[in-house]
Amino acid sequence: MGVITKGMFDKYFAKRRLVSLVKELAIFNDKGMHWRSHNSAQVSAERKRLIELIYVQLSKLENSDAVSRLADTIKSGELAEDDEGKYIALAKSV
Repeated sequence: MGVITKGMFDKYFAKRRLVSLVKELAIFNDKGMHWRSHNSAQVSAERKRLIELIYVQLSKLENSDAVSRLADTIKSGELAEDDEGKYIALAKSV
């Protein structure tokens, strides 16, 4: 068994947090904005907050095809509006 380093733990927890945030965003887009009775400005602010947190986690991970693809979905705006959770599997593959 190899040595477990702090960097390994950091990456593990960054990936777990990333997946959690992508799920949270999809849930918010699906029903959360309605449960909270958010207006369009509040919806935009919550999406922005979650996307910023996702970027933080991505910055902690090594560059890979999955990280690049997830970053591309953010830049295109697709991730911010995903209400089906279709990017959860991509986040898990990071």
